[in-house]
Amino acid sequence: MRSKVVSVRMPWPLYEWNQERARTMRPVPYKNVGRYLLGMNIHDVLVQRDHTLTVEVANAGMDEQDREIKNLLEASRKGELSGSWLRHLIGQCIEEAQAKVAPDEVESRLAKKIKARLLEGTLGKKTAKE
Repeated sequence: MRSKVVSVRMPWPLYEWNQERARTMRPVPYKNVGRYLLGMNIHDVLVQRDHTLTVEVANAGMDEQDREIKNLLEASRKGELSGSWLRHLIGQCIEEAQAKVAPDEVESRLAKKIKARLLEGTLGKKTAKE
């Protein structure tokens, strides 16, 4: 499956935020904003959650959308939106299991397992160890 060049419109401040996010993503930054957007799409396929929190803004008129995105980015820059639900949940599970492993280690192992399963075509299948 080869990639195709496509053109997508988005508000410029959001594109700039995507560029910065791609550059500063940890533990490994994306090579460019295109790879970052590809990564977000892959994440969406993996997570498959509804978009209740985002669809209203995305479908709004341009003036309303610009205002909402401006406020969203401002809140992000102020640190009002920091944190990850998955990382918090991983931390809780580690604590409940009284395990001696850091959330970073669990995330790293999850990323390797997901990649291996994607390559093998076994992402949704249980393995013998499960």
